[in-house]
Formats: sequence, structure tokens, C-alpha cells
Amino acid sequence: MFRTTTTFAAIVLAVGVGTTNLDGSMFTQANAPQKRGSESRFARNSLDGKWEVLQLTRGDIAKKVLPEEDMTGTVEIKGKVFHFTINSLGQEMDRWDAKMSADYFRTPGSIDLSFDSGPDRGRTVAGIFKLNGDELQICLPIRPPFDERPAEFNAAQGTNRVLFVLHRIKS
Repeated sequence: MFRTTTTFAAIVLAVGVGTTNLDGSMFTQANAPQKRGSESRFARNSLDGKWEVLQLTRGDIAKKVLPEEDMTGTVEIKGKVFHFTINSLGQEMDRWDAKMSADYFRTPGSIDLSFDSGPDRGRTVAGIFKLNGDELQICLPIRPPFDERPAEFNAAQGTNRVLFVLHRIKS
């Protein structure tokens, strides 16, 4: 069974909701693609929404830890608020809350999570994210140094990374 004794940074992942043309959500000015220079990126609220954890892989143990037989995970983002929840047999087991900041104009996007709860309370973790339609990938360091932003999306054996693969939950 997945244990929560590891730090949140070890299991955290960014979440997202895209815009109409990419994910099928309603098109509004608030979620329309924005331009900065010649690069088109998503609006600031494009990660807002609820996400199902399709896969959570930790490089330190080279293992997929979520989902497993009776455990699932969800990520919910609203503005600058990030919630990661682990559920077991339909009951909330653990929850980590963080303040989120993201740079939507970088490629890949950068995400910083400053934890308000859990074993990483007071810690900030620097990661990257990639949004492709209804799929969001987030890669974060799992151990110090937490301010070293990953350069790629993987959590291969022996890496200091955790990789979240999320899918948008449609209302």
C-alpha cells in the first residue's frame, strides 16, 4: 500500500484544464490562447479544473505508485490553489494543499508549488508541466534540491523526480 511518509514533493504533480480548441471546453476570453512574442500559450486559468491521476511514477524507487488496486488520486487546481488528494476505497486518505505559480509562456511550462500542509509544509518545489488537450504531465523533484527544475518529463530509475500523468475530469 502506498505510504504517505514520503514528502509531498515526491508525489506531487501539476494539473490543468486547457482551452476550447485543445480540450473541448467552452471558449471564452478568459481561456483563449494568449500570445507572447511569436509563441502561443494558454491563458492563466488553463490549468484550472479537476484531474484524475492516470499514473504517478517515482524515480527514486523506479515504480508506479498510483493508481493501484484500491487507491486513486486526484488533483484540483483553481487559480493559485493546488490540491492533491489520495483516495482509498472511495474515502479521502490524504490531502496536500499548496499555493501554485506557473509560467505558461515557457516551453515546457514551469510550475512552483509552495506547500501549506503535509510533510512538505513551508517547502517550495520547482517543476515543469506540459498540457496536451485533456492530458497534463507534471514533473517535480522528489528530494533536495527542490529548486532544481527538471529538464525532461520522466521519472526513470535513479532520478530525483516524480512524474504525474493526469487526465481532465469533465463535469
